[in-house]
Amino acid sequence: MQNRKSSDLASFTEEMLENPMVRAGYDMSKANADVARLIKTLRARAELSQGEFAQLMQMSIDSLIQLEAGKGLEQISATRIAYIARLCDSRLVAE
Repeated sequence: MQNRKSSDLASFTEEMLENPMVRAGYDMSKANADVARLIKTLRARAELSQGEFAQLMQMSIDSLIQLEAGKGLEQISATRIAYIARLCDSRLVAE
């Protein structure tokens, strides 16, 4: 029974992603999750607390928490992400 549900869900998902508008929304959500994970990883690698990192970024801790949750990322620029990497003594490599 579980395999059938998984198969049905996979088929449904595949079918839905054929729609360009659905695909675009899915891809944007995935990109937001990737950027959120990157910000959190860089902060952790630099061994900074959320409070310390927010202060360095001149933003509220609530804003940082939202960014790390993948929310509000439309308002963060590539330049800001590069700045985050530099603050954390890391390099971003374009793929």
